[in-house]
Amino acid sequence: MKRITISIPDDVAEAAERAVAAGWFASTSAFFSATARKGMAWAESRATLDEMLAAAEAAGTITDEDRAAAAEFAADVTRAAADRLGGAA
Repeated sequence: MKRITISIPDDVAEAAERAVAAGWFASTSAFFSATARKGMAWAESRATLDEMLAAAEAAGTITDEDRAAAAEFAADVTRAAADRLGGAA
């Protein structure tokens, strides 16, 4: 396990402390570890989508409608992830 020091906005610290006080997490470290893992899962999902789009582009099998739908989906996922993580997309 590696120890790091980060600076966060007061409201984020307070949210983490409330989550610990409510018993949702054992510690603020556990809260931020869970949050980081969710962010990593989102990033991996987004990378997979980007790879799929690149493969479709290379194969010439993607339409403008497909591109627009993928962009809208990616934006929705980004907003949802940011909402869940307490940040702005």
